Amino acid sequence: MKVLFATDVTRGDEIARRFVGDTLWPQGSEIEVLGVLQPNSLDLSGTLLERATSEYENELRSIADGVAGLGVRASWRCVIGPPARAIGECGRAIAADLIVVGTRGHGRDASAQPGPVWAAGVERAPCTRRRR
Repeated sequence: MKVLFATDVTRGDEIARRFVGDTLWPQGSEIEVLGVLQPNSLDLSGTLLERATSEYENELRSIADGVAGLGVRASWRCVIGPPARAIGECGRAIAADLIVVGTRGHGRDASAQPGPVWAAGVERAPCTRRRR
């Protein structure tokens, strides 16, 4: 099974992280941890962007290392750009069977729904079933 775990490395991802960490994945499963930085939310003044990206990559690496400790193959990648597009493109690139995303972290009522950007990314993924 190929799993894409799209994370923004915030508190809203706690439930998704627990799901990925607590699930007994089939033997041979592969989990890709995807982080997406949006350029418009960062100060693009060189060193600040470089430092923010480096810290973010360290978080992604740590998540992937934790998942790899579960006996599955894990990798990570960090991209800069629109999250919805990145999730869809990465999902297609790895032929994901499942995409796991966190919620926006706006309380109990919102916890059942991903944020609109993540939802749009999942809509673009190859493993999404569309209702007719």
